[in-house]
Amino acid sequence: MSNRTIASWPRLLDLKTAAAYLSIGARTIEDWIRDGLLEPVPMPGSTIKDKSGKVICTAKSRRICKILIDREDLDRLIEERRAS
Repeated sequence: MSNRTIASWPRLLDLKTAAAYLSIGARTIEDWIRDGLLEPVPMPGSTIKDKSGKVICTAKSRRICKILIDREDLDRLIEERRAS
């Protein structure tokens, strides 16, 4: 992970990037999701078409499989921990 300023970080982070953002392991992020401390952001998937171009599945009925965490949720978690 490069030394980027916080403002340059994307809003949605994958597990590895979210873990790097907090300087912890990705498994800890997974544990926090399982324990309800963090909630992944469900994003729509892409439309799937067959070879002829006919739409088989639309984005409305699919979700991206990748776990994405909102950076603002991570910041909120930090502030909550700091306050307690």
